[in-house]
Amino acid sequence: MTGLQLFSNIQQAGLLEITLISVGVPKPGPNEVLVKMEAAPINPSDMWPMFGPADLSKATFRNEGKTLNAPVPKPFIGMMKSRWDQALPIGNEGAGTVIETGAGAEKLLGKTVSFSPVPLTHNFVVYQFKPVCHTMRVSQQRKLLRHL
Repeated sequence: MTGLQLFSNIQQAGLLEITLISVGVPKPGPNEVLVKMEAAPINPSDMWPMFGPADLSKATFRNEGKTLNAPVPKPFIGMMKSRWDQALPIGNEGAGTVIETGAGAEKLLGKTVSFSPVPLTHNFVVYQFKPVCHTMRVSQQRKLLRHL
C-alpha cells in the first residue's frame, strides 16, 4: 500500500518546493494501528518549517497541483543553509479511521481516532498506540472540549 506524504524542500538555488510524494505504508505491528487520515491541521508552528522565508505571492503549481514552488529572496537563502536540498516531512498530528490493526489493538478497528505526535503524517499513517488513556476518540474529545 502507498500513501501521499507532504515534504518541504528549500533548495540552495533559492527555490522552495512543497511536494506530495507517494510513499510506502508499513503494516501495523503489535499495539499499532493503521489510520486513514481524514483531517490534519496546519498549525502556526508548522508554517516556518513548511514555507520558510519563501515569497508565496510568487508561488506556482506544477505536477498536476502536487508541487508548489516559490522563490526564496536572496537575502534569506544563506540563513536556510542547514535546510538546503533536504526534503523534510511536514505535519505531526491528525485524525482519521483505523483501517487495520496489529495484535493488541483490534478493539480500535473502524474507530475514529486522533493522535499526536507522529513523525510522518500523510494520508495513511501507522501509529503505535499507548495505553488507552493516551488514545482518545474524536467524540470523546468533543465531549471533553464542551466541558472546558
